[in-house]
Amino acid sequence: MELTIRLSKKNKDRIIALINDLAELEDDDLSQNVRIEPPLQNTMAIPPDSRLIGPVGDDLLDVPGHVSGLKPGKLGFAQNSERPGLVGSWGQFNSFFPMKAACIIVSNIILAKRNEDLRLDRFVDLSLQSFKKRNLSQYRGFPSTEKDTARGRFVWHFLSTAYEMGLLTLSANEGSDLMMPESLNDWERYHIGVSAEGLEFARIHNPLIMGNGNEQILTSDETKWMISHLKKIDSQGYREYSLLLGVYQFLREGHNGKDDLRKWFEENEDFRKYVKTWSRKARNGTEKESSDQLSNLAMTFAGSKVALLRELRIVDPRRNHYEIIGEFN
Repeated sequence: MELTIRLSKKNKDRIIALINDLAELEDDDLSQNVRIEPPLQNTMAIPPDSRLIGPVGDDLLDVPGHVSGLKPGKLGFAQNSERPGLVGSWGQFNSFFPMKAACIIVSNIILAKRNEDLRLDRFVDLSLQSFKKRNLSQYRGFPSTEKDTARGRFVWHFLSTAYEMGLLTLSANEGSDLMMPESLNDWERYHIGVSAEGLEFARIHNPLIMGNGNEQILTSDETKWMISHLKKIDSQGYREYSLLLGVYQFLREGHNGKDDLRKWFEENEDFRKYVKTWSRKARNGTEKESSDQLSNLAMTFAGSKVALLRELRIVDPRRNHYEIIGEFN
């Protein structure tokens, strides 16, 4: 005897209960075949190289399949509209890995046809669950807790940068500014997506995110892709490549990547202009207040840019080592 059950949205809960009951039976009681078939109508078409993702958070960091119809990336809006043209990303952006992970998760959600999960607040929840499952919280840039402060850093330091660089896309409810929201209370008003370039980056295999690797260094293929992308957006006005190139050239001359590089930032004309675009101390403070703030910010930028060059296989990955080990071109 063969029992055939046709699956539909209306009977899915009853079928799940039936499966649970069958699982409690002894093997001999399962000698009859039970086959569950998809509904005859309204079957969802899935691209041939994709797969449905199971319960929340499952497999969202696997290499995504191809997503057709994605639009080419374009530079997103920054809270400080002058910063990208002067220094690229802001000083707290210190890793490409959370950005890549976000592109992977968005792509897999789209492939699973779970568009409701692309709402920003829901997406962040799914991302944190996926990071926890893959034990990524121990690595730089990934949230180590689920507290609002950690969630906020993930959004404002990494999702915002990916959006600014044209890897992620953003849509907002009517009346909302089209830039990453500043308040956690506004996240439900935004939806996140991925560009064609973001999918390209997501589909390059990375051992740390997708496998059993333990080094926070991009593969050679990822490095080549990212440098090419940074060059492209640099020509469009997002000066991340220009600033990293300046740091690379300075270190290649044999300078120290800590104190020497901090002084280099303090004296960099574009960096000083950037600070003045938002800092009251830089514009109207005392000389000491302005100098102290500039020094602290220079130290932050120096550390973050060296971290990025380490991930790009340009600077020696060992801590307190600043030797150039690769070409940045």
